[in-house]
Amino acid sequence: MKLHDVFKRLDIDVPLVNAATWDKVGPLVVPDGDASLSTILLTVDLTAAVLAEAIDKQAQLIVAYHPPIFKPLSALRADQATEPMQAVVVNAIRSGIAIYSPHTALDAVSGGVADWLCDGLGDGTRTGIDPCESNASSSVADRASARDDEKCIVSVHVPQDHADDLREALANIGVGKIGNYDGCSFSFDGLGRFSAGEKSNPVVGIRGDVTTVNEVRIEMRCTRRQVADIKKVMSAHHPYEEPAWHLTPLLPTTDRGACNKIKGSGAHAQQPITAYGRVVTLATPVTVNELCARVKTHLDVDYLRVAAPEHIQNGSSMISDIAVCPGAGGSPFDGRQHACYLTGEMRHHDVLSKLAQGSTVILSEHTHTERGYLPIYKKRVHAALGSAMNVHIATTDRDPLRVI
Repeated sequence: MKLHDVFKRLDIDVPLVNAATWDKVGPLVVPDGDASLSTILLTVDLTAAVLAEAIDKQAQLIVAYHPPIFKPLSALRADQATEPMQAVVVNAIRSGIAIYSPHTALDAVSGGVADWLCDGLGDGTRTGIDPCESNASSSVADRASARDDEKCIVSVHVPQDHADDLREALANIGVGKIGNYDGCSFSFDGLGRFSAGEKSNPVVGIRGDVTTVNEVRIEMRCTRRQVADIKKVMSAHHPYEEPAWHLTPLLPTTDRGACNKIKGSGAHAQQPITAYGRVVTLATPVTVNELCARVKTHLDVDYLRVAAPEHIQNGSSMISDIAVCPGAGGSPFDGRQHACYLTGEMRHHDVLSKLAQGSTVILSEHTHTERGYLPIYKKRVHAALGSAMNVHIATTDRDPLRVI
C-alpha cells in the first residue's frame, strides 16, 4: 500500500478536521509519498530510542500520538544536542521513515482516547465537552455565532422554598423553551451539604458548622447566549451567597448524539460523540476511594494524585458527575463546574481553584491517560488498513518520569 493511501485511510478512520485548531496533526514528515508501506510503529512519544526501534523493525511509518514537530524547528541538524528532535527528524528522513500524528483528533473521535478514559469509571451516561468544529472552513465569526447558539442545560441547586421563584424567573428570560413549549424544567429533591468559611455570610447555617439543607435541583434548556442573563437571575433570585449551578453543553442529535449510555466493559452507544472531553454521570454514585480504585485498575497505575474536599475524602459525600479529559485538563474544563475532574495533569492554581469550588481533582500523570489506548488504536489501524499491514507498538516508548 502506498504511503499517501495510508494517510487517506487513517484520516477517514480518525478525521483530522476534528483536531484542535492549535494542534499539529497529520503527515509531519514524508520522505516519499509514493513509497510502499508494510510496517507501522505506534508510539505516544517519538524519541531517538523509538526511532532506533522503528529502524530495527524496518518500519516505513511512525504514528506518534504526540506531534514530534509542534513548535517550529530553528534548523535541521543531526548533531544538534540542544534540540534533539532535529536529529530525530533528520535521521527519520535519512532512513525513509514517515511520521504521522493524530493527537487531539484521536482524543475527540468516538471510541477514541477520551472515550477509553471513561470506560473504567462504571455504568452511566456520557456527554461531550467542547464539541469539535467539523466545518474547518467556517469563519471565526460563524463559529462564534454557532457557539452562542449552542444548546445547553443549566442545572442549579436551590432551597426548596425558593425553587418556584427561581424557576419562574429563569422562564421569564426564555430559559426552558423547547419548541412551542415555554418554561420546561425537570426537578428532583436532594440534600445539600456545606460548611461556611470564616469570610462567608451564610443565609442558612453558621460559619464553621456543617449545614444540611433540603434542596431542589432544577434543570432547564438554554443557550450560551443566555448565560449573562442567567447569572443576573441567579444573583437576584437565588438566596445563597454562592449559588451552586453549572452549564452542560448538548451535542446535536442529528450528527453526534447528545448522550451515550456506557458500561463498565467499555461498550458504546450507536450514536457517537465527537468532542475533546467527556462528562460521565454514573448510574450509581461512588466514594472517591472507589472511583480512584477503578481508575488505577483501568489505567494500570500504582498511584494517583487527588485533591478533594473533606466531605469527599471522608466518604460522607459521593461522586457521580465526572469531567474527563486526556493529557492536560486545561481549556476543555474552562467555564465548567463539575463534582470531579479526571485528567493527566493540571496547573497548580487551577487545582486550587477547583478545590475551592468544592470539586475533586484526580490526576494520573499526563501519558497515563493516553498510553493504554495504543492497543485499541492498533486494532483501529488494522481495521483501516487491513490485517496484512504489520502494526507494532513501540516497546521503547515510556513515561519519561519515574517515582523515586
